[in-house]
Amino acid sequence: MYKKIFITAIFLIVFSSAYSQDNRIESINRQCEEINKNIEENYGFYLMHQLIFQSNVRAIGIQNTSIKFFYTQPLDSLIENNGNTEFLYIYKPPPKIKVEYNIAASQNITVEYYLDKEGNLIYYSYLTTGLYTNGKEQYYFNNNIPIMIKIEAIEGESEVLEKYRFYEKETDFNENDLENANKIIGKKNAYIDLFSKMPAIEKIDK
Repeated sequence: MYKKIFITAIFLIVFSSAYSQDNRIESINRQCEEINKNIEENYGFYLMHQLIFQSNVRAIGIQNTSIKFFYTQPLDSLIENNGNTEFLYIYKPPPKIKVEYNIAASQNITVEYYLDKEGNLIYYSYLTTGLYTNGKEQYYFNNNIPIMIKIEAIEGESEVLEKYRFYEKETDFNENDLENANKIIGKKNAYIDLFSKMPAIEKIDK
């Protein structure tokens, strides 16, 4: 009797945990879809800062890099500065950061970071397409901790030199998984730091 109760209790705990995990993933997907919908269908909902770089990289050639920050209208407050009244703009973290670049002329990379209202990373996507390889890497986060990692090959127009290996995990992340997740969060933080400097840079010549 007690053994049956114990087994039932374990089953309910595991089932509840899996259901909760699925709910978190679905909630993150909905948030990302809503952000993309607002960008695509109602561009005025978000403003955008963009940086464009063109470099001549050894062994690659001309490399074009685009970094886009999609953000909401900043809050403002009045401040007194030497007898003059000025607006102080307060920017919230951008809900989405999109990075695009090429490796030579045959491989294109798109990286996307999705953030919650507090600036925490909730979803990261790395998409690579071209003659070398075709694949997608996805990381889901909760409080800066990975809750799901999924890596898979995607179909391309031609045969590639190296195929992505399928990998999916929701628990028991190994050291390499956690190290990669921490690197992603570190890159997100670097982009946020850059974003925070851009409003002041924009006003230098105004």
